[in-house]
Order: sequence, then structure tokens, then C-alpha cells
Amino acid sequence: MKPIVILLLLISIVCVFILVIKPPAKITIHVVSDNGISIPNLPINLSTFNYWKPGEGFGTDIDSVFSGITDSKGMVTFTILSERGDMAFGTVSGLIGYYPGGGKYQFKNVYGGVNWRPWRPWNPTVELILKPIKNPIPMYARSVGVMGSNLTLPAKNTPIGFDLVAADFVSPYGQGTVTDFIFNLSDKDPTDYALTLSFSHNGGWNSIGASFSKSGKLFPYVERCPSDWL
Repeated sequence: MKPIVILLLLISIVCVFILVIKPPAKITIHVVSDNGISIPNLPINLSTFNYWKPGEGFGTDIDSVFSGITDSKGMVTFTILSERGDMAFGTVSGLIGYYPGGGKYQFKNVYGGVNWRPWRPWNPTVELILKPIKNPIPMYARSVGVMGSNLTLPAKNTPIGFDLVAADFVSPYGQGTVTDFIFNLSDKDPTDYALTLSFSHNGGWNSIGASFSKSGKLFPYVERCPSDWL
């Protein structure tokens, strides 16, 4: 085989190697509580882009997922191959004592500009802060007015209280006992309805609502909305 042919073959192999092999990346996650104390023995997942899967719309990005456990100093280090240098990390399901948490890190460039060189910076330390569960407050989830069952206001032009726990209007319109919301549907305007929902906020009552024409057009509005919601 002629030397020029061998040289071209070697160049082709190197080019394929550069295009196919993903550059390595190394990153350390330091997991701490909100008061700065390191959290040991905590499972952490890290994911990065692996390949694009064609399909409906623009297709789907498929990630590679890696798992690790923090050491006695709350550190866990991952050394992986990454095509784009994008990292997403976070706690796994079943976390006890802390609320779930996570974050992202994007490497800036590949050292040397070719894929077989490592991502830079090499092994940055990224902090993940978790909030401990100190005084959990129970929350209620109820479905009202879904699956074909509409929530119908029993009266117009009068305030009607609604009890969230009971998922019903308060007396005399239902079995509720505590007024959490107040509905008021007004049809006094000759062309429009006005629906107002009032709720307690910082010791006072505030309202949001919507007006809609009797021909069916909807016009949302906000009335006396809390300033810290804006």
C-alpha cells in the first residue's frame, strides 16, 4: 500500500474518532442544607444529553442518567462522556427529611476544540442546597367541576362562601362550615356578567375575577390583587 494511501486512511480514522467519541467531563456536586451543613449518604442522579430520537414533532432528546451517593463531606463526583456539556442533577425519589432539589450546569467549551479533549473547567464543584422539612403543613386536593360535573353557583347577585375542605358551599347553600372563598356572580349589567372570587390574604380579603358578555366573550380582570402577587 502506498504511503499516501496509508496517510489518508489514518486521517479518515482520526476524523471518525473525533466525530464519534464524546468528550469527557468531570463534575462534583456538594450537597448542603440551607444552614450550610454537608449532607452525607444522599443518593444523587446526574443526566446529560445522549442522542436525539426522531419522532413526532421535533423528536425527543434522550439523556444518559448516572447515580452516585454523597460521601462524609456531602460530595459526589461524576466522570462521564457528554456530547453537549449539559448537566442536570438532583435528588432521587424517596428523599427523607428534605424537600426535593436539583440544578443544572453547562460546561463552556471543550479544551482544544475537538471532541476527544475534556470539557473545561475540569471538575468544578457545584453546590446543591436542600431545605429540611421542619413543620410540614397538610394540604388538601379535591376535584370539583371536572369529569362532566360542573360547579354551579346556587344564586346570583349575592356572596356565596365555599369550604375547600368540604368541597361544598357553606350554609344555606351546602354542607360547608368554613368560608375559604367567596363567589359572587352578578348579572345586573344589561350586557355582561361579572364573576368575582374573593379570598383571604394577610388578614384581609382580596378579589380576582372575570367579566364575560352574555353573548359568550370572556374578559378576565383583577380587582384589589395583593401587591406581592404582581
